[in-house]
Amino acid sequence: MAQQPQKIPFRLMHNVIALQVRVNGKGPYTFVLDTGAGKTVLLPSLAKELGLTLTPLSQETATGAGGSLQVSIGTVDQIEIERTVVKDLQVAVLDLSGVEAKVGERIGGVIGYDVLSRFEVAINYRDLWVSLRQLPPLLEIGPPV
Repeated sequence: MAQQPQKIPFRLMHNVIALQVRVNGKGPYTFVLDTGAGKTVLLPSLAKELGLTLTPLSQETATGAGGSLQVSIGTVDQIEIERTVVKDLQVAVLDLSGVEAKVGERIGGVIGYDVLSRFEVAINYRDLWVSLRQLPPLLEIGPPV
């Protein structure tokens, strides 16, 4: 039986979707939903608060309007968006002060493609909700016999 999608309320802040998210059982924190972000991102302050072990990526930088930023990687046990849970998620950790300036308040991070790609996602801007319905796992097809 397919999971019924849940309607998760969001706030629209300067045309940016902001959701309430719990990380490793703590929060809620305000996260931006970004369909263009490849990876879920936490701010360094939240990673520190959660006690995450971080691995700096010496060759990795993120480049945006504010220039280049150093990226670290960590793993969270789980991220909860209402009743939707994603476990054992590798996250990027980097300064998002430019995003905070755009939305006008402190955020904990960004929900990116690595989370969104696991779901059928619908966004209702009129009624301010997003729905996430778990997709069935892809079938792995072995080599031809």
